[in-house]
Amino acid sequence: MQNKRAVRPVLAFMLLLLLIISLAPFAAANHRDEQLPDVVVHATPIKDRAFPGEWLEFDLTIRNNKVADDIFRVRVEEESTSWSVLSKPMYLSAIPMLGKRFKTARMLFKDINLRRDARRPYGITIIVDSIRGHESYPITLPVYLLPGDLDYSRLQPNLTVTMDVPDRIDPRNAYSFKISLQNGNMRRYKDLAVEMKSSSGLVEQHATVDLDGQGSKVVDFTITFPKDQPPVEDTLLFSVINNKTTLASGSTPLHIVSFRIPFNQTVLVTESFLKRVEEYTLTNDENVREQQVFSVPMPLFQGLVSHAEPSATTETVDNVRSFSWAVALQPGETTHVTIITNYRVYLYLAILIALGAFLYYMFRNPVTMIKQTEKIKTMEGGIAEMKIVLMVKNHSKTRPFQCQLHERLPHMITYLKREEHGVLPPDKVIRTKNGEVLRWLFDLDPEDERIVMYYVKTKLSVLGGLRLPPAVIRINYEDTHVTAKSNELDVTTE
Repeated sequence: MQNKRAVRPVLAFMLLLLLIISLAPFAAANHRDEQLPDVVVHATPIKDRAFPGEWLEFDLTIRNNKVADDIFRVRVEEESTSWSVLSKPMYLSAIPMLGKRFKTARMLFKDINLRRDARRPYGITIIVDSIRGHESYPITLPVYLLPGDLDYSRLQPNLTVTMDVPDRIDPRNAYSFKISLQNGNMRRYKDLAVEMKSSSGLVEQHATVDLDGQGSKVVDFTITFPKDQPPVEDTLLFSVINNKTTLASGSTPLHIVSFRIPFNQTVLVTESFLKRVEEYTLTNDENVREQQVFSVPMPLFQGLVSHAEPSATTETVDNVRSFSWAVALQPGETTHVTIITNYRVYLYLAILIALGAFLYYMFRNPVTMIKQTEKIKTMEGGIAEMKIVLMVKNHSKTRPFQCQLHERLPHMITYLKREEHGVLPPDKVIRTKNGEVLRWLFDLDPEDERIVMYYVKTKLSVLGGLRLPPAVIRINYEDTHVTAKSNELDVTTE
């Protein structure tokens, strides 16, 4: 009996556990039913009642409760037939949204000639389509269209006026000065006076326009100035007047500047035999005193025989050589610059060169001689031996010459007799107290050239160097005797 009583609590616990397990699926299902829907659409009224011409306003909130991203499209039934629709700050045709996020857009509605009744609301149906979820979520906005016409003339002016004026004015040109009007409410203006004038009186313009409610208009004034108008810093004023009441006014700086153009240039060219005169006339057509650099290209060949009045500065820019002047002129002032090029100088120079060449060839020595050394040998750092070469040239094309060549050697050098091809031994060696004298006798045919080579040695090793005196040649033709000398020659061991 006691065992049966002990078993009863255990059976009761097991039956309770089985009951809980069997009811768990139903509880989970009920919990899922209580979860939020995938998409929630909500509208908050900002202005749900409107008089004629006014806009209704709502904040539309779309909440994506899904984990996955989605794209939503918002559309309004009877749009363009019963309602005009605006939205900001986003377009409603495709709204991308991350999972577990929401977005809010301001929507504005205005009826299109609907019957107005303050007691019966209209319903604006908004449908939000889930592009990826393939579901639609409609919502209806109750609104009231209040009857009666507003007296817009009682509205306070709400004009926005802007003026578009160039920053810097060149008085030679015509300019467009624009005043833009923007009406911020439904009040209509007739015969609205728009005035523009400058503090100095240079500009004074008037216009009369009509401006509709919520409308805009641009008043365009074409402004011209005297072409010689000097630079000035001015202030441009504008005002918008309705029935002698100023609705808007303002000002902006007006800068009339000096225009920069090169001086007006004319040139008069006068030419004579190998001489050219260019006279430039410069005129300042600007409206202020102007200083400019006037340049004329001047190649070196021409510049060497040219001078200017007044004096010019020679400069080279981008490898172009020019004469230039710094010219300062008052408005309308004129000055002159003259360039005189005398090519006769080149003619005179050519004549002198030709005459010099003619005289040179007429009176030059018909025989020339050049001395040089070869094969210098040294001993103990000084000159010990060397080969001397004398090259004799007959420049005459018709005359043969009988030549007598004399070579005087310094006293520290003596002639070295050596048999070698090409070496011409002297006809005679004369020894004097000042040194040896070598003599050769030979004939030179017209345009012939003779090379005389011989060896010498030093009596002692010559350190540093020595100087060889010029060789002398005497030629005879038609009872005429002419003497020519070679060059002196410095010989060193370097």
